Amino acid sequence: MKNNVYIAGSWKNRNDVKHLMDEIEEWGCKIMVDWTNHKKKDNIIDYVQEYIKGLQECDCFVYCMDGIKSIGKTFELGYVTALNKPVGIFLFENKIFGPNMEKISFDKILEKECIYIRANIYQIIRTIDELKNWLLDIVPSKSDINKSEIISDINKSEIISDVNKSEIISDVNKSEIISDINKSEIISDTSKSEIISDKSEIISTIGSETTGIGT
Repeated sequence: MKNNVYIAGSWKNRNDVKHLMDEIEEWGCKIMVDWTNHKKKDNIIDYVQEYIKGLQECDCFVYCMDGIKSIGKTFELGYVTALNKPVGIFLFENKIFGPNMEKISFDKILEKECIYIRANIYQIIRTIDELKNWLLDIVPSKSDINKSEIISDINKSEIISDVNKSEIISDVNKSEIISDINKSEIISDTSKSEIISDKSEIISTIGSETTGIGT
């Protein structure tokens, strides 16, 4: 099963973040939300709902630490932390820190980022190889697997229920058929009785007429 990954980054750095998303997908992971193309402000409510859903359903969260302050990614970090999801702080290469970012001290980078990030709380990831290994080592959420099993069991129950309904309907039909047969037999018996009764009356009448002739 694929890992569902949520990538948080600054809007100003969206092009580089998009390249990172594409690379992560090549590793076999699924990006929950590609926010790099969300430009229409009229859709902000829909965007936020999509972000929240992605945060709730992701298996892990990658915070792109690029030295650019962002209210959005800071909120997402706090939200996913409250959900107790695995969080990786990726020291993202960009024009501010350059390609040798892994050589820069964490404290210096922290000066330009949100104050809530601490090395002893989250997994600090300095290189793309470390990020790949970290993501691929994470086991997808068991809750999602359990949900699938529950849904499967529900479907099975519905199938069994439908089968039982069919059997009940079939039994009802059988009962109706038997009832109809019994009705037919009763009607038939009634008809026979009427015929016998009619015959008896005829015989009785003939007998009476015969007796009259003899006298």
